[in-house]
Amino acid sequence: MGAIFLDILDIKPTEVKKLRSLTEQQILNAQVEVMARAQDPKLAIGGLPLRPVVEGNVIPKLPIQAIASGSADNVPVLLGTNLDEWKLFAVLDRNLPNLDEAGLLRRCQHLIPGEDGTGLVEAYRQARSQRNLPVTPAELFIAIQSDRVFRMPAIKLAEAHYRRQQPTYMYLFNWVSPLMNGILGACHALDLGFVFGTLDDNFTGSGEEARALSRKIQDAWAGFAHHGGTSCESIGEWKLYGERRETMILGKQCILVEAPYDEERRAWEPFADSVLGSF
Repeated sequence: MGAIFLDILDIKPTEVKKLRSLTEQQILNAQVEVMARAQDPKLAIGGLPLRPVVEGNVIPKLPIQAIASGSADNVPVLLGTNLDEWKLFAVLDRNLPNLDEAGLLRRCQHLIPGEDGTGLVEAYRQARSQRNLPVTPAELFIAIQSDRVFRMPAIKLAEAHYRRQQPTYMYLFNWVSPLMNGILGACHALDLGFVFGTLDDNFTGSGEEARALSRKIQDAWAGFAHHGGTSCESIGEWKLYGERRETMILGKQCILVEAPYDEERRAWEPFADSVLGSF
């Protein structure tokens, strides 16, 4: 993507002074163009073309490798994801409503190049059917992307940290946004209003249930910041993440469960190195 970025700006890799002379607006305009070009399936870049890369100096190794090697030892970690992360981005996907089974498989082949995504799709279909959740191609793709981009990397990080006997706490946020009759589900960024107490009527909801969840999350986050633990009076006991994959569900009910949505997690195991190894 660096080469594409420079090409857009008509700058050669050796023209450092010219690069440093760019205005903020020129850089932002080039970024928009890079993101547009990244949607070309032939490039196989994906939706986040501008991101940190391992270059051996500032970032000497992949973060997951660094954590597995002990870079975060003696640092308690609290992490988690939202259940329907990708639904926020799905609203911008004009082709998603018309996605059929063949198109779903093609998308999965793009996500895991060189691998057969049929088993992954079927695992999600079966797991969601057992929970009486929608299994349309669009819903399956959203669930797969939510896990590929967000939940699976978070689980990998949690695994790497706790295996070094380091304190690790995991959550899964499943509160549904009321916006557009709930079409966004528990989408990306929905949790922020609850963490910072900036609830609203549209995106987060602002009734008593929402305020109660916000108080619980703020109590747990404040406790974690103060003494490195998340258990508190309002949310109850929050056990460390470990072999049982203890995870706090944050939603209309806050409850500690073991290995939530584990069928989907296991479906990614064959692709752990080829797809998730870069996180």
